[in-house]
Amino acid sequence: MSAGAPRRLSTLYLTDLDGTLFDDTPGLSERTRTILNRLLDEGLLFSVATARSAASALEKLEGLRLRLPVALMNGVLLFRTDTRTYVGHTAIDCGTAARVMDAMDEFGQSAYVFTFAQGQLYANFRDLSTPHQRQFCEERRSSGLKRFERVDRFRDLLGRRDVIFFSVTGAYEELLPLCERVRAIGGGLDVLMYEDFVNRIWYLEIFDARAGKAAALRQLRSISGAEETVCFGDNYNDVEMMRAADRSYAVANAVDAARASATGVIGHHCSDAVALFIRDEWEARTR
Repeated sequence: MSAGAPRRLSTLYLTDLDGTLFDDTPGLSERTRTILNRLLDEGLLFSVATARSAASALEKLEGLRLRLPVALMNGVLLFRTDTRTYVGHTAIDCGTAARVMDAMDEFGQSAYVFTFAQGQLYANFRDLSTPHQRQFCEERRSSGLKRFERVDRFRDLLGRRDVIFFSVTGAYEELLPLCERVRAIGGGLDVLMYEDFVNRIWYLEIFDARAGKAAALRQLRSISGAEETVCFGDNYNDVEMMRAADRSYAVANAVDAARASATGVIGHHCSDAVALFIRDEWEARTR
């Protein structure tokens, strides 16, 4: 920066992973990893906000020298990748969680109910009735970052551990009635329904309204001391975060709702668009 130039704002860059930072593998391309690590070593404030849990996110972020906590499970958990420890979680109150469980019973839906206690994440299930649920368990059971636990009744979890997240997967027409029923419960819930474009399956995710990617953005801004926030996304679960940021950018492959919420549109997620955008801004500001 030349003498007498205006002071550069400290900017926090926060990005979604799948369909945004990740390529189609899905994972980090070598170019994205190289660019971000160089900028992180130079002082870049950068983190991620994802629907993934630590068990699946950490493997994909291997080799990225993150210093700030990452937001997991749509902002319900904050996790430090360097120490592999949770530094924050947001619970659903027991009464509201019980009503969600009853709605699942009413519609006969199988699900994962995630609970948290003493620094440990649990993935609780009654049965693994779909191929996707079985694959989810098989791929993550050995990571040690979450414990899979079968229960006879979800209500038996109440009072034992904090209920933090419900995840239901299936076809759109199967999930929509349950989605509408849970939204009618109220009780301070965030209810998201969106399609995973990689696996071609719909997700219904339910968590406390005090959490979410927008809340994670605010927490990370406070932790980092950033004066400005810039975020990147592609899907419906990124929209609130994009609206909350000072600036936000949708990748070219983003859904219309994300594009409409964004300051601008950048390149396709498979072209390292997020890393290249951050690099170009960083280099322009440090000249």
